[in-house]
Amino acid sequence: MVADAFLVGVAGMEEIEEDLALVAVLLGPLLAAAADGGLAIYFLFIRAQEEVVRLREG
Repeated sequence: MVADAFLVGVAGMEEIEEDLALVAVLLGPLLAAAADGGLAIYFLFIRAQEEVVRLREG
């Protein structure tokens, strides 16, 4: 969803050069995917383990 909003913003810019627009279009979804992956790893492997330990103790 964030990547889509970014792409719409880049597409609406008329003064942007073609090469810069291509880099933005290719790099935006890649950065968004990396952020999504990082959040998934954080919640699945770090927070979930802490919650399991907390539930076992309590």
